[in-house]
Amino acid sequence: MYREPLGRAKAAGIVISLIGIGVLVIVFRGDFDALHTISLVQGDIWIATAAITWAVYSVVL
Repeated sequence: MYREPLGRAKAAGIVISLIGIGVLVIVFRGDFDALHTISLVQGDIWIATAAITWAVYSVVL
């Protein structure tokens, strides 16, 4: 955790958590065609930006 080298498993975990694939599967109930019907508003983009910023901050900390 402290000054440990970043291995492949840890890097993959970081990427997967930032992408949020699991959340998309749950939200869209496995129907990825529903992604075409999604509409984002300014608040959605702010929340996504905040979550990504917090994740990066937590890793760098």
